[in-house]
Amino acid sequence: YHHFFRMTEAAAPLPFSSSGAEAIERVVEASVDSLDDIPYDFEDFFNVEETLRVILENNHSRVALQFPDALLWASTRLQTMLQERAMEKDPNVRVCVLADTSYGNCCVDEIAAQHFSSTLIVHYGHACLSSNSNRLSVFYVFGKKPACISQLVDQNLSSVLDSLPTEPAPHHKVFVFYDPVYHHEVDEIRAALQAVDERIQLCEISDLSAHVTRLETPSKDQNNICDEQQNDSCCGSGSISCNEAKCESQTPQIVSIQSLPMEDPLSYINATDDFRFVSIFGRKAPAAIEQADNQTVFLWIGGSDSICLRNLKMRFNSCKFFLWQAEKQKLEEERILTRSLMQRYGLVQKAKESDLIGIVVGTLAVSRYLQMVNYVKKIIKDAGKN
Repeated sequence: YHHFFRMTEAAAPLPFSSSGAEAIERVVEASVDSLDDIPYDFEDFFNVEETLRVILENNHSRVALQFPDALLWASTRLQTMLQERAMEKDPNVRVCVLADTSYGNCCVDEIAAQHFSSTLIVHYGHACLSSNSNRLSVFYVFGKKPACISQLVDQNLSSVLDSLPTEPAPHHKVFVFYDPVYHHEVDEIRAALQAVDERIQLCEISDLSAHVTRLETPSKDQNNICDEQQNDSCCGSGSISCNEAKCESQTPQIVSIQSLPMEDPLSYINATDDFRFVSIFGRKAPAAIEQADNQTVFLWIGGSDSICLRNLKMRFNSCKFFLWQAEKQKLEEERILTRSLMQRYGLVQKAKESDLIGIVVGTLAVSRYLQMVNYVKKIIKDAGKN
């Protein structure tokens, strides 16, 4: 097991009209390297101790593990490890590995997890960080790679900063986004970039534990049966006992929850609890980013084939982009019109030219999908199409 697969962006979801042959014949884009190539051992790479803490401290007894194809080699070992160690503290904990998702590895598969009656999904590998429906708790384990941030700073960021105007407005900054695989170094990345120039703003992924709901365990009295006394809060009735009313408090109850801010279907941006920030693709960014123009600069830490990078370039297509590829330790200006982006624009143009448009919902696990469907129906109708 002292090997790991290089994690790549999740493959695009297969069309629902496919015969299934494409899924069977798909080649997993993964290579095997020694863990000696990176400074992490198996448990550190997969954040085992933190995962156990999340399971036990939040009273989750049925846990589903979701893996992308490239990390399936580790699934059995992780499932056994988490199951055995969790049962040392709580013998009721059960851990399972989910089968392949029909949508995309980057999305949380709540539907499959509900077949196991799970209350918590541990999602491994790359994640798109789409807002979920909040029916289940989610804990993300992205894996780890070194961001080589000191090498980035040493290469002199003057070429990036020189792209800013001499008298910048609040939105004329360098907004830094990073691939989730570097999230474990977020403190070091923030400190290093802020030391270079205050105009560099890091857009951070939300706290991984922010998507986890703490469950309240049932009463231990009378063999885990509710007390026979009257309870005004029990089932909305104060005239009968808990057991007579089949009180819901005999099962775990959600007492608190935090989740990613929901995305606005008009702009994919929405205000957070702090009015000074907005949420963009699961990242917390300064609100000034909404006014980004051709004098605003973006710095992406990660690969050039990232789906998040592509989405950023579509959303902020008038801005200048720079790319830091840690594995190559190379800083360069990124072209806006890459091949994948041109293909995306080509599909958009086809949609504009179509008279009859169908809407296919790939997953029901993303929050506000009904609002999004209604919004798409509205703009189709407003465009005079069917």
